[in-house]
Amino acid sequence: IPTALSTSNCYPLGGQESEWGDYYFSIYQNIMPFELKVGDIFSFDLSNAHTGQYQQIDIALATTISVVAPVIETSPYTQIVTGGVPPTKGDTVFLNFELEYNVDVGYSFPGGGLIMRFSAFNYPYGSNRICNQVLNEGIRDLSTPFIFRIYSSNTDTLA
Repeated sequence: IPTALSTSNCYPLGGQESEWGDYYFSIYQNIMPFELKVGDIFSFDLSNAHTGQYQQIDIALATTISVVAPVIETSPYTQIVTGGVPPTKGDTVFLNFELEYNVDVGYSFPGGGLIMRFSAFNYPYGSNRICNQVLNEGIRDLSTPFIFRIYSSNTDTLA
């Protein structure tokens, strides 16, 4: 859990893909092992409700051993969500992880460094044409135990 939060980020869940390139990456460190099964829920915590329509999005996961540049994937990406649209607009309740996506493909994470890759370029834009500041954002530096880096790119890997 971040020690300092701000609401200063809309990508990739509160903005449209054309604003952040074809792919958006969040890189985390020190994550405990976990298993996702088909039908599980993969969720995010928002700090505000989204005022527009969420764009369909794909979410893929991969492992990494480096959280500083260059970040290198140490496993192939597994796309766990395809064309996902959450059933809610979000809310202001801290740590209730209300933005939910259904897992389409199982994934086994061994622990350590995790890369989340978001993409939406395969889908038409929804009615939202603005960047809604909806995401809780923590401090991103080596002293923070979990999130470290975010990137956007027009390529599907970080290398």
